[in-house]
Amino acid sequence: MENGIGSENHMLHFVCPTSRMHFVYHLLGTGKQHLLPCFEHITNYVKRRYNLKVKIFHKDKKPTVQYFNEFKVKKGLIFENLPLYTQAQNKNVKRFKRVIISCNKNIQTIANLPEVLWPEIYSAAAYLLNRSLTRSLKWLTPIGYVEQYLGNPVPKLTLNHLVLYGCRAYSFIKNQLKLERRLNHRAYIRYYVGYGGNNVYRIWIPKLKTVISTRDVVFDITKRYDPNDDQSKAPIEVIEVLEVLTPDFEETVDD
Repeated sequence: MENGIGSENHMLHFVCPTSRMHFVYHLLGTGKQHLLPCFEHITNYVKRRYNLKVKIFHKDKKPTVQYFNEFKVKKGLIFENLPLYTQAQNKNVKRFKRVIISCNKNIQTIANLPEVLWPEIYSAAAYLLNRSLTRSLKWLTPIGYVEQYLGNPVPKLTLNHLVLYGCRAYSFIKNQLKLERRLNHRAYIRYYVGYGGNNVYRIWIPKLKTVISTRDVVFDITKRYDPNDDQSKAPIEVIEVLEVLTPDFEETVDD
């Protein structure tokens, strides 16, 4: 993979074979300092979020064993390497890999986003797959399947917060006074590239070459990224809408 927007050059992909839930991590390398925190995070997250214990990691590629010896003992884990040339045992791993790669390619092509955003696109693909109805789960989502397994009510599938992926977005330049915003009528032009939660969006700012999480955004689903467009100025009517959405703290602090 080419370097991502945050200099990431590798991806680590976990899939639960029972629930079909996907977890994606973006790495700056493949050394112990990059890999081990991901394994620690996924085991801690599953325990904290679902009160379940990860017991076995099945791997399609042999890891550097010494990276995980202490971690395996501490957590009571088993690492199993799948036989390289045994098709029957590898088919699930390959299928899960194909699913997320295919989803990533389709999203990137439709959204017309540059290759450098692959970390955000893979994360978005995992987010959507975890909330997609799955035939092998009897038309439950992976998240719904886990909740049912735990004996909890299956959460209602909520997609109201989803916006057309890759569409244009506008939001305020922080710390800019209201008068300056109106005189310059500027909001950074951004693009919707990920999901940070029901009310939080991952937004790419081409002018600043960065991705941020933000809440108050106006979306224009009729426009996609075009490298030839001016990526800095927003129309005055967009600024007016943003002023309604965002409290003007510098004017209310004395009230």
